[in-house]
Amino acid sequence: MDNKIIKITKNKLNFVGISVKPDTTEDSGIAVLDEDLNIKYIDKAYRLNDIKFFVENLSNKDSLIISIDIPLNNMFLIGKWRQESKHYHCFTVGTSYSSKQIWSTRQSSRGSEIAQTLKEEGYDVFRYNSSYSKCALSLTYPLKSRSPAGCKYFQEMLKQKLGISGLTNNIMSFSALDAILGAYTSWQIYYGEQNKTFKIVNNYKDIPVISPIEKISC
Repeated sequence: MDNKIIKITKNKLNFVGISVKPDTTEDSGIAVLDEDLNIKYIDKAYRLNDIKFFVENLSNKDSLIISIDIPLNNMFLIGKWRQESKHYHCFTVGTSYSSKQIWSTRQSSRGSEIAQTLKEEGYDVFRYNSSYSKCALSLTYPLKSRSPAGCKYFQEMLKQKLGISGLTNNIMSFSALDAILGAYTSWQIYYGEQNKTFKIVNNYKDIPVISPIEKISC
């Protein structure tokens, strides 16, 4: 794990979360929070160019912190695993499978280009893993994540546990909720304390992967 100390010296007003999905068939969420955890903007996009255009036209780059999710790799399961995971096959007892693949092979590289481009343009860019952060903040729930009940439950937890304001009464999309978690991660990087309320989990393609680990006490 990288022990690099993160220092943000410029005044930040907009905290951006981008929930990138593995391909263009799923919508990617975009969320922006202000310094009081009020939702300023929330939307979705399918193309990375649209996300980049939004970020570059949102505000001055010096006022932004951006956290971009690392999507799961849909092709992670190798052929042998796919075959034996089918319901009509018996799992081979006593067969040993190697678990030596590095963790990053479970993740898709989609979104890495836009993260690197924004970083080179002078933006403060970080990555986050929404699944890891949910566990770290005790935001997991015993429901299907993309079901209406799962989205509604997660939406309430963002409001009750993290103090996010401006959430609608209607059920929000899964990508939008994950983007809000990313925006909260950006907010934590600025207002939190490293290794106390957030930490560097790892590095993904030379950009730190951040996870909140504790709510900031007001």
